[in-house]
Formats: sequence, C-alpha cells, structure tokens
Amino acid sequence: MKLLLIHSDYIEFEPKEKTKMAEDYEGGKQRIEECLVVFTSVERGDEVVVDKVVEEIRDVTNKVKVNRVVLYPYAHLSSDLADPDTAIKVLKQLEEKLNREFEVYRAPFGWYKAFKISCKGHPLSELSREIRAKEEADVTEALKAEEKVESYWFILTPDKKLVEVNEFDFTGYENLRKFASYEIAKRRAVDRTPPHVELMRGLK
Repeated sequence: MKLLLIHSDYIEFEPKEKTKMAEDYEGGKQRIEECLVVFTSVERGDEVVVDKVVEEIRDVTNKVKVNRVVLYPYAHLSSDLADPDTAIKVLKQLEEKLNREFEVYRAPFGWYKAFKISCKGHPLSELSREIRAKEEADVTEALKAEEKVESYWFILTPDKKLVEVNEFDFTGYENLRKFASYEIAKRRAVDRTPPHVELMRGLK
C-alpha cells in the first residue's frame, strides 16, 4: 500500500461523477478541518497489511497531534492496484480500525472528485509511506517455516570440539549461556536488548 500523508488546515472534496467501479455515495461536498489526510493506493495483496497501515497512521497522528483522519482513495500513487472490490474492502477495514481511536472520514471510492487542500507546511506536514504486502507475507512464511525446523545446538570450544548445548559446562561463560538461551528460544518479540547485541558492541 502506498500512502501520501498531508497534515492539513482543511480538505474540501466534492464527488462529481461516478466511474463504473464507484461505490454507493449519497453525500455531497464535505470540509474537514485540522486533519491528517491520507491519500491511499490499495495494491494487490494489501489485505495482509491493514494493521501495519493503522500503526503507521497512528504514529504520524501522534507526531502532528491531530485526532481527525481523512482516508482519500488515490489510485495515482501506484501502478499495481488491487481490484476495486478488494480496494473498497481494505479501505473499509482501515476505516473501521481507525474509528476505534480517531474521528475518521472516508472519501468515496471510484468517483471523480474535486478537492481543495491546505497543507500546513512544517517538516512533518508532507510524508509518504510504502507498506509492502509481499514483504509482510514473506516474513510470515519464513517464521512459519522456522517453527517447523528441527534444530540441534552445539557449542564449538576453543580446541575445536563440538559439545551439545545441554552437555556444555557454562561455568565462567554466563554471557554465552544467555546468548544460547536467547537463540534456542527463537523469540522475535523484543522486550529488552538481546544479550548478543552488547557482546558485539564490545568487539568494536
């Protein structure tokens, strides 16, 4: 998914003409003030990145200190667009999730719209983000595959002997014990700096 995020004094938009892929819309001209406008191109496979997109939007709203979000479909950001039904579905999912935290407006999908926007002009007022569905899927599949792998763990001693980790005497090697425990656990959530990071820093 590609996003263009504009911290705005206001945006005005008015649906003018339906395309053949337009969703139903009975509203007229709208004006939303003091908002984050999120111009959005939904790409193929973006169903898997909705939560990540919400995180990105939340991060920007926290930085610019706004509570109004305007989702504005904008196909011109991408050449790899999702089909219309998928795009509308993803936009509605974004709207639903963002509504739990913000005052959310969504411009209708599939309409030619006139719009005016006033960008605030500070360093964070114009930002772009790209959240790639393929990368998210690849990471997920890699972690699933890792869970199926049967691993065997050994310690290579200074005299080049391989000792099974559960038979190795870690006395005097407390940092090595921490490192081995961390790796064997296969933890991906980080609640503190992993022990091997400090070890590597000490080798600089």
